[in-house]
Order: sequence, then C-alpha cells, then structure tokens
Amino acid sequence: MANQTRAGENYPSLRRAYLTLTVLVVAFVIAMVDRQILSLMVAPMRKTLGISNFEIGLLQGTAFVIFYCCLSIPIGRIADRYNRRNLIAIGMLLWSFATVACAFADNFWTLFLARLCVGVGEAALAPAGYSLIADSFRPDRLVRPNQIFSMGAMLGAGTALLIGGPALDFTAAIAPIFADGRFEPWQLVFILVGLPGIALSAATFLLIKEPKRLHDQAMPSLKETFHHIWKHRSRYFPLYACAALLTVIFYANLGWLPTHFINSFAMTPGEVGLLLGIALIPSALLGAYLGPMFTALLARRGYADAHMRTVLIVSLIILLPVSAPLIDNRGVQLAAVFCYFLLQNSYFGAISASIQLSTPNRMRAVGMALLFLIVNLVGLGGGAALVGWFADNVFVDDKYAIGHSVVLVGCAAALASALVAAATLKRYRLPLADANATAGG
Repeated sequence: MANQTRAGENYPSLRRAYLTLTVLVVAFVIAMVDRQILSLMVAPMRKTLGISNFEIGLLQGTAFVIFYCCLSIPIGRIADRYNRRNLIAIGMLLWSFATVACAFADNFWTLFLARLCVGVGEAALAPAGYSLIADSFRPDRLVRPNQIFSMGAMLGAGTALLIGGPALDFTAAIAPIFADGRFEPWQLVFILVGLPGIALSAATFLLIKEPKRLHDQAMPSLKETFHHIWKHRSRYFPLYACAALLTVIFYANLGWLPTHFINSFAMTPGEVGLLLGIALIPSALLGAYLGPMFTALLARRGYADAHMRTVLIVSLIILLPVSAPLIDNRGVQLAAVFCYFLLQNSYFGAISASIQLSTPNRMRAVGMALLFLIVNLVGLGGGAALVGWFADNVFVDDKYAIGHSVVLVGCAAALASALVAAATLKRYRLPLADANATAGG
C-alpha cells in the first residue's frame, strides 16, 4: 500500500499505521483490565488481607494516581526525545509485572506498592501512543485513529466487567490444585490478567516500527514546551477542562453503577458485570465510529471549530442518559448506560486531535501527558469520590443514594463542560496565534 502523502510529507503506509494503532488499542485494553479488575474482587480481598473499604478506595484510585501523575510529564518528555515504541513496550512490561505482583501481596502496603507500579507503567502508554499516532496518520485523518485509541479504555473497562466474575469462578476451581493451594482465587486472577501484557510487550518490538517524526525541529527544553502551552493557553486549557469534566462523569459511572444496580434492583455482582459489560463494549465501538464521522461532517460543512463543537454537543446530549437513574426501571437504565458510553466514546478523538494539531512534534507527548495528568487527577481522583461523598452526606439513608449521587455529579460536570465549550468556541475558528490574541493571551 502506498505511503500517505500531504504537503510533501511522507507518512507510513496505512497498513503500517493501522497495525501500530491495533497494537496500541490492545495495549490500552490490557492496561484498563489490569487497572479495573480489582473493583470486582473487593469482598475476597478484604477477607484475605483484612483491609477496610477506605483502603480499598485508596488501592482503586489513589495508589494509581500518585505515581501516574508524578511521572506522566517526565515520561512524556522521554517520549518526545527518544524511541516511543521502546518506551511503550518497557512501560507495558512494568505494569504487567506489577499486576502479577499484586497476587503476592500479603498486606495493604505491599498491595499499595504494587498498584503504584501499575500506575508508573501505564503513564508511558497514552503520551507516547498519541505521539506515535500523530506521526502515523495524515492530519485530515487524525480524529478517527485518536478516537479508536481512546476506545481501548472503554473496551478494557467492559472486558474487566465481563471477565471478572467468570475469572473468579475459574480460579476458585483451580486454586486448590495450583501451587498446592497457596493462592487465593483473587490472587490467581491478578496473575492471569497480568500475563497477556508481558506477551504483548515482546510483540510490540516486532510489530511496531518507530515512524519518522514529521514537522520535526530541534528538541525544545521543558521550559520552552510549557511556555508554548502557556502562550496558547486559550486553546489548550478549554480542551483540558472539558476532557477532565467529562472524565469525572466516566469514573462516577464506572465506579458506582454496579453498586447502584445491585442496591436498586437486587442484582448479583455477576449479573451486573455481564449486563454492563455487554452494554459498554458495543457502545464503545459504535461511539468510536460515529464520533469522528460527526466531527468530519461538521468540518465539511465549514465549521472551523468542529473539534470543540463536537465536545459542546456531546456535553449537552449526555445529560439525558446520565439522568436515567432517576427513572426506576432497569430496562430504561440499561438502555441509558448504552447511550451514555456511546457518547462518552465519541468526543475524545476530537479533543486529542485538536491538541496534537496545535503542538509542535517534539512537544506532543508532554502536551498529551499534561492532558492525562489533569484528566486522571480530576476524573479518577474526584469522580468516584464525589459520588461517595454525596451518598454519605446528602442522600443519607436513601435506597437510591448512589444513583442520585451519580446523577448529581454527572449533570453538574456535563453542564460545566458545556459552559466551557460554549464560552470558548469562537477561539477554535481562528489560527492558533489569533485565537490566543483574541482571548487576551
């Protein structure tokens, strides 16, 4: 297949580009499974290790976020300077071994340390991955590959929900005969989900070829990189803010919808995992297809602000499915879950493409690392915690406390995202420098 060309630049062939994208998506799926599988093993882990709900919360969010956020910028800097394929492969190897190491934890602190290392490894994937994609696809084709890559997070979360119950059942059957019964079923699950990443790490070296850095320039200092972002903050900051606010909704739903369905409809964890997983995976695929198509349609109709306009429209429409827990009907709520995750997976390609197109080549990984630092601090660090706080302090002794809290947090975040997008929309109709001047930057 011939190389993609535009304005004298040679991109890898589409075959090579989509092979790279496929490996990155599979890596993202594995990363999310390794991150989320813990949420389905709370009861057996508490029984074995004698840890509290608060400590489980620290393991699910805080342990991951601490090192992820501390190292995302330095790792992004490495990705801008050195071979991105190698960085991804090494990161994958680290987080996979850390996932396996969770099986050998015998107390809270050893498990906390292993979860820290999972965050360190995953911090390499997104910044380096998006930078690779930007050098593999032409600018006019960039939204869809970015959206497909971000879809890996949804697919991974859905896969974790689907396999969590069956994996525990399977490991419960083999635990008495595996290693003379020295492992609990939940420990064997960590081993099973960690092994695929180790294999994919080796395959990454064989399947991904580091592409030429297009529109390259001399390596800027980190100070110059942050100066560029700050100088053009009128374009970057609204994108960062909308992404963070919409991610709050994602983690509020992902973290608490299972508990809401269990409490409201007397369902078992296995039933909830199966139904939510079935809803999440096809909706993620459909969202990855429709989102870029919608952005491209806006661009063809002459909207220079097509990327941010997509975010604005999604932020408004998403209010409907996010409000579904107010309706006491399981079928309606499951249909809303499908619609919500479709919308949740439709906008991120537009945000990431807009950031990449505004950023010089050797600043892109740091720019994306900053995006994921903010997204994880605000979304992962705050989304689920806010739902818990409102359930404990506002909707006290209410059977539907979790569901009502999800609605409150989700609607507030969606409205805030819509306000940011609407207030800054005109900046994206102008070239980067003109938009900054218009905003007073």
